Amino acid sequence: MSGKKSASYGPQNQSTLVAGKKRVRSTSVCVWLSPDEQAKIRERMADVGIRNLSAYMRKMALNGYVLHVDLAPVKEIVSLQRRCANNLNQIAVLANTYGGVYPDEIKTLQKDYTDLRRRRLPCILVKWNIIDSEEHFITILAQFITTGLPI
Repeated sequence: MSGKKSASYGPQNQSTLVAGKKRVRSTSVCVWLSPDEQAKIRERMADVGIRNLSAYMRKMALNGYVLHVDLAPVKEIVSLQRRCANNLNQIAVLANTYGGVYPDEIKTLQKDYTDLRRRRLPCILVKWNIIDSEEHFITILAQFITTGLPI
């Protein structure tokens, strides 16, 4: 037999290390593109917010589509909730440390929660086109309160 090694195609038995971790996928695929095709793929990647070409190509080849979920409104709501929770925690620390809480601190906390629920949350939902109007939010909230189930 000669000293030449034959090229192997398909799954490889060798484990490949990348950044000190064993690679999950061991087979690569090479695709030749024109510059226009590559630009169009990069544009579509940017539209859905994916920066990794391999992840985008794999997702498109396996599923045929990529869902892009804009979580900005959720992040804004979570940020507001986090601030309210932080205020509540500070009051709990005061109560446990000094044995009581001043009524004005409780009123401030109640005001923050009311502000979040009545004013900021509907504004955020309208701003991000999740609901049509603040009145729509009030209708949804009223139905949720009476039935316990969202629309």
